[in-house]
Amino acid sequence: MPTVRIALRVAWCLAFALLHETVFYLTLFPLGLILTPVAILFGREVVSPITDQSILTAPRFLWLWGNDEDGFDPPWYANANPSWSRWRRMWVWAAWRNPVNNLRFVRWLYAPPVLGQVQMVEWRGWLVLWQGWRTRIVSPGWKLTVGFKYDTRDVTQACADWRRYGVGFGIRYVR
Repeated sequence: MPTVRIALRVAWCLAFALLHETVFYLTLFPLGLILTPVAILFGREVVSPITDQSILTAPRFLWLWGNDEDGFDPPWYANANPSWSRWRRMWVWAAWRNPVNNLRFVRWLYAPPVLGQVQMVEWRGWLVLWQGWRTRIVSPGWKLTVGFKYDTRDVTQACADWRRYGVGFGIRYVR
């Protein structure tokens, strides 16, 4: 693929990241700080379509601020924070650690990887992965990733993890 097209894809990824994170952190995240306690209060017990476990998640009218994978109080998070009250644990998990978690299941925005549609190239030491307009860039040494959470495996293997329901979007730096 010509260098100019890859450079444009990287530029698009960075511009979309700026737009995504701005919209997310200026609107949906602050709203979630207020709406998550309401979602917890009116939560409903369902079977997670991802883990097949019984979970407490948001009512339908606050679905975006729910967590259809782990629910509001996953057992492993409860074990990691035994001194916290259940209410605090659920609020921190849902509002701070996984805000607007169900947004990743909005398929027109966060499409799951489809075998044969995810493409990958190496560009100046960086990995660039994409499916349609959704792009992810990964720095040399995997210290920095920006974009939709496509993986190198998605190029040659059918997705078998949680991302088959919809990929998330993120900016991650690992030391």
